[in-house]
Amino acid sequence: MIDRARTAAFAASAGLILFCASCARPSQANIQLRKENQQLQGKLDTAERELAALKTPRVNVPATGPIIDITAGQFGPLFTVGKIELKPLTGGDDFDGKPGDDGVKVYLTPIDVAGDKIKAAGWITIDLFDLQKSGDQRISHCEYTPEQAKQYWYSLLTLYEYIVPCKWQAPPQHSELTVRVTFIDALTRRKFDAQKVVNVKLPPK
Repeated sequence: MIDRARTAAFAASAGLILFCASCARPSQANIQLRKENQQLQGKLDTAERELAALKTPRVNVPATGPIIDITAGQFGPLFTVGKIELKPLTGGDDFDGKPGDDGVKVYLTPIDVAGDKIKAAGWITIDLFDLQKSGDQRISHCEYTPEQAKQYWYSLLTLYEYIVPCKWQAPPQHSELTVRVTFIDALTRRKFDAQKVVNVKLPPK
């Protein structure tokens, strides 16, 4: 009887040990479930960060420029660009020395909020339109990064401005063209537009 009782006790103990071992060792289904939960939690965290970013007011950033975490109203009393002006000298220009103009030069001046000229780096985009032309009226599109635009800044005597060339990619059919300029300030990422009607010399036919 004693041996039989000992055998039964030993069998029960071994069964309990095996049961506990199986409890301590997670099943493959449990491992997969944990992985899926971790993945879902990661997606939830990412979605919450993206939602918070969308709620944060931001200023315009050019597609060609680096994305920097800058929000509006962060610059306090700094002198920053408030608008841009296209100077009267903006107009047609002859770049190749042949009769007639083959592009324009844009005289662009950044102006601060106090109305004074300010030297400011930024992205410059120029579009030329022949609005009397049928079909596609845009005849040229020129883009300059702040690094590229830097070489076109002039500060001499009365000059304190960008003088930026833009050759047309399709010849105009009329001498009256519309110049549209966009300037994105590299500091504040604010976007400014200006437009001017100019006259150009058409090449002889």
